[in-house]
This record gives sequence, C-alpha cells and structure tokens, in this order.
Amino acid sequence: MFKLLIHGGAGAVRRDHYSNQEISEYKKSLKEVLDFGVEQLAHEQSAEDVVVKVVSLLEDNPLFNSGRGSVLTSDGRVQMDAAVMCGQDGSCGAVTLAESIKNPVQMAQWVMRKTPHRLLGGRDVDLLAKAQGFQMEDVDYFVTEKRREQLAAAKAKGAIQLDHDSEDHSQTVGAVALDVFGNVAAATSTGGLTNKMPGRVSDSAIVGAGTFADNQSLAFSATGTGDVFIQNMSGFDAHALMVYSKKSLSEACDEVLEKVKVRGGRGGVIALRANGESYMAFNSLGMFRGQMDSEMKWEVAIF
Repeated sequence: MFKLLIHGGAGAVRRDHYSNQEISEYKKSLKEVLDFGVEQLAHEQSAEDVVVKVVSLLEDNPLFNSGRGSVLTSDGRVQMDAAVMCGQDGSCGAVTLAESIKNPVQMAQWVMRKTPHRLLGGRDVDLLAKAQGFQMEDVDYFVTEKRREQLAAAKAKGAIQLDHDSEDHSQTVGAVALDVFGNVAAATSTGGLTNKMPGRVSDSAIVGAGTFADNQSLAFSATGTGDVFIQNMSGFDAHALMVYSKKSLSEACDEVLEKVKVRGGRGGVIALRANGESYMAFNSLGMFRGQMDSEMKWEVAIF
C-alpha cells in the first residue's frame, strides 16, 4: 500500500477570482504531480525521496509560491524556506532565507542526510549549495511579473498578505507520502508572505510547526498564517494529540486548525497515517489540494 497527498496553499480562495482556464491549469498541474509521485511510490521509492521530488516539481511551477514564482519581501527580494522530515527515524532538515537555490527542498534533504545540523540559512546556505553542486539560479528566474505587481499592491495597502488573499492565487506547497515499506514523510516549501520583512522565517522551515512526520502518528504539512503555526507548534501538536490524547487523525487536525483560528490565523493541512488514513482540512475559503493511492484513486480540489 502507498499514498500521496499534496497541497498548493490555502487562503481567501474565491471561485469568482478564477477563469475556467485558470482552474483547469491548477488542477492539471496538481494531477501531473500526483501521477509522477505515485509512479515513484509504485517503484518502491521511499516516502522521503518522493516528497522531495514532488515538492521539487511544485517549486519549478511558477503557479505556486515556492522556488520559481516565490513572493517578494518588502525590499523586493526572494527569500525561500523548505523542510523535510522522515517518519521512520525522525530525521529532518531545513533551509531558510535561500535566495538562489533552484530547489530549496533538495538542499533541506541534503542538510538532513549529509550534515550534523538541522537548519541552515541565509547567504551561507546559498554558498554551500553552490559548492555542493546544487543548481543555482539568478533573481530573474525566481521573480515573475505577477509577483512584482502583487508586491506593489500590498505596499499600496500597507499589508502583509497570504498569496491567496491577493488576486494572484498561489501559496506554499507541501507533500506527505506513505511508501510500500510503511514509512511516512513530509516536505514543505514556500516563498513566504508578500511584503514580509526581510529575514522573516516561515513555519515551512520549522520542523514541528509547518512540517512534521512520525510513523506512530502522522505526516503533516501546513499552509497559511505561518507565524501562528510556529507559535502553536502545530505539527508537533497534531502528533501529541494523537499519541498522548488518543485523538483520531481528523480530530487532531481539526483541533490544530481551531487553535490557529483562535489566534487569528487561517490555513490548511494535509495529513497521512502509516495505515493509509488521510485527511485534508482548511479553515480558509479554499485550499489547492490532491491525493492519490496505490489503487490509483485520486482527487484534486480547490474550493
């Protein structure tokens, strides 16, 4: 048995903001990623490797706020975060404030497997990635015209925005997977918030906040008001609710989102257990999401 869930962000996603063509493009992109990831799982690739590969594809797609197409800081820069965690042994790795790594999630996995550290960031992580042979890109690769327009609009309003609260509906990406060996893993990647302060670190890079995996509980990837997910340590909270309070997967995720809401946040989560049970939930107007299992049963949805 194997299974894959993905998300492309949650927020004030309204149906009337989209043309039929835009909806088709988003759903097509999500389905293509699911097809690729499930094929990898069918060939006995590990959950860890699959979530990294799947999130890399989402990072390459400018429709989403990660890698190419990341949103901009208040001074017009791209600063990207990513993390990966393996449920089998608790291994994890993350990068933050990357500005030129084509696929930050791949560097996060390298940090996990090749260093004694768990989180590297800033200029040094870019230099290290280049020295290790990771593909690097200049600013013109990452920054799209839509992101420049989005930043200008946010500045005009004096606002720091979730992407889905703007007219350019895209956000943080993530994946959780269960492999044929019974292990789960999670990965998350983001460009953060439009008009954020330079140096701001998102929940996507914080293991236990926006990214978490443990075989005895769940694999978890979040999107939304990241600073609240950090404050609540939402990923670990979901784990603790299941392990210590004996909550079900859905009960744990719903409680986590309610706690986020109480503190003024919103967003969504995708979650998966080692027995194949899965759950996708959000307390915003919508979340770009999809799942597929070993029987090739699949779902892609936005609203």
